[in-house]
Amino acid sequence: AFQIFYLGINAHLFLYFSQVLSYHYPNHKDHFHVDFNFSFKFRPESNAQTFFLQACLKYVYGRDLGNTGTEKDGVDGIFGGDTEAALKKVLRDEGLPATITTEAGWKKFLVRTRERAFTF
Repeated sequence: AFQIFYLGINAHLFLYFSQVLSYHYPNHKDHFHVDFNFSFKFRPESNAQTFFLQACLKYVYGRDLGNTGTEKDGVDGIFGGDTEAALKKVLRDEGLPATITTEAGWKKFLVRTRERAFTF
């Protein structure tokens, strides 16, 4: 439950900061790092955002992403086929926009994730 609450905090930070480095990002296991240097949308090439997205898909939405990554949970920071397939299903199941690469789509995903994490 703690990990899900943590991801809710992470989602909240992403609503106000365009880049957030957190637990799965190298050397950030014990703190968040926030930045304004990017646009407020999901960028698949961003390892930081992809780590966060994958952790949400795995822990908040209960999706299987395989066994890659340092914790063998599929959270590896690489936006590949398993991540894309899980994301499409979550967006559909949650009634969210079909893409999170727009500011509006990303914000709706973040708000839904925060809501789910804080009511877990």
